[in-house]
Amino acid sequence: MQKIKKFLKEVLKEHWLPATVLGVLNIFLYLYMIKCEDPAHKNIAIISLFVFILLEFSFLAFYHFLKTKRKYPLEKIFLFLAIPLGLLQIFITPFNQLPDELAHIFRVTDIANGHVVSTKNEEGHYRSKNSKTLWQVLNNGQGDSNYYKRIKNNILAPTSDEEWGWDFDTAATYSPVAYAPQVAGVTTGKVLHLPIVLTFYLGRIFTLIAFVVVVYFAIKLTPKFKEFFVLFALLPMTLQQGMAFSADSVLTAFSFLLIALAIKYAYGNDKKLSKKQISALYIVTAIVSCAKHMAYLPLGLLFLLIPAKKFKSTKHKYIHLVLIVALCFGLAQLWNAVQDKTVVATVAETATSAEETTPGYSFIKFIIVTFGMLFGIRPDYYAEGIVGTTIGYNSYTIQAVIYNYLFVGLVTVMILRSTEKIAMRKYDKLIFWLTPIILSIVFYYAATYNWGFRSDASVAGIQGRYFIPFLTLIPFMAYRDKKDKDVTPLKTDYVFYFVIFANCCVLAAKMLHNL
Repeated sequence: MQKIKKFLKEVLKEHWLPATVLGVLNIFLYLYMIKCEDPAHKNIAIISLFVFILLEFSFLAFYHFLKTKRKYPLEKIFLFLAIPLGLLQIFITPFNQLPDELAHIFRVTDIANGHVVSTKNEEGHYRSKNSKTLWQVLNNGQGDSNYYKRIKNNILAPTSDEEWGWDFDTAATYSPVAYAPQVAGVTTGKVLHLPIVLTFYLGRIFTLIAFVVVVYFAIKLTPKFKEFFVLFALLPMTLQQGMAFSADSVLTAFSFLLIALAIKYAYGNDKKLSKKQISALYIVTAIVSCAKHMAYLPLGLLFLLIPAKKFKSTKHKYIHLVLIVALCFGLAQLWNAVQDKTVVATVAETATSAEETTPGYSFIKFIIVTFGMLFGIRPDYYAEGIVGTTIGYNSYTIQAVIYNYLFVGLVTVMILRSTEKIAMRKYDKLIFWLTPIILSIVFYYAATYNWGFRSDASVAGIQGRYFIPFLTLIPFMAYRDKKDKDVTPLKTDYVFYFVIFANCCVLAAKMLHNL
């Protein structure tokens, strides 16, 4: 007991300022969230919110223990924080309350049933069936209250023989590679004859484990700006999609890994790349490319950062680059050859005005709106007070003050300068800037021709979560050689203060919404 008291005093002594600030902010922000005329419900909400405050300080103490007592490196601290925060995301976030999760759930079910290539029915739609027991939970995910009561009543319910079907056209043409962890979890649940709801929770758990492990190695491998990798990997949105029935989990994790490999090979101590290292580039780039209609293939531009001297010759470097691109295109063509393409609505069917059918109009709006979407803030609707949609942290509206705090907190952490030293050429800086620009343009056209409908809907199809992986490029894009200037290091404590508070704040908002 004395050791525990001594440890808690040590934590408060070192972290008293952020602990005080976060405590006060929590009380105001959480009480601001409570809007309920039912006194009994309000009492439960207040108690729950103070539990989350206690949870935050528990995470803070846990972080202090890992950092000072165990002296763990950043990647291990990430591992030990991402797992509990991710598990909270799994059980607090309702099924069907994430972007397009219902369609992805039925696509996973179709693959788990042996249909790696989904087929259309007589009506021209991709359709799969699931137990009606699961549907009783899924149908309640889109904003209805009492979600947790329904989970409690159905979590151990036997799988109903009665089935209910759902069209999953938006997810049907995704490569099965993007759903490997979810399929493994659902299949394991079926083999063990678990109740249907537990089976799908197992799918989420498998997905989270795969996500955390891949990102762990990405953070471990990168030789520069590890703290930024940790920061963006622990964003509430990242962890949310990391456990979701969605292509985002595999895509985001391997995008982090691809960026880490490119940076390690470019700025690490390897004099020559081995065959295994080059093979890793082939495999990881192929997975990233296959996961989402080749939209992330431009991340392969980072390959150009690797000096030619690390290959046998300059010629060999570009031969490998061409072969990687050829492999990705070949896999994409093979997948297109074995499955039908989703029917995409025409401009005439979806446009709301003549100007919205014009690519220029849509593209300009895309530029204005897209980057605000990362934080769930729609600049075009901000004046109307609408903050937070399916493209934000959650599938429902959260008060603007919370998003504003998270946005300001994230930007504040990001702009703190770092003492990292990199032998970066102007050519490298050009690559770091071109990669996200080209990716943004590719996203626009992918949304137009692959992910959704044309016209204004093509803009709505670009979601902030798509940009999370290459946020890790920001410190490289902003890097300046500071030989003659004093620099302030980015204290890793700031990163963990922010992610602990942001996650608990968003999780509390989710729980309140679904009580």
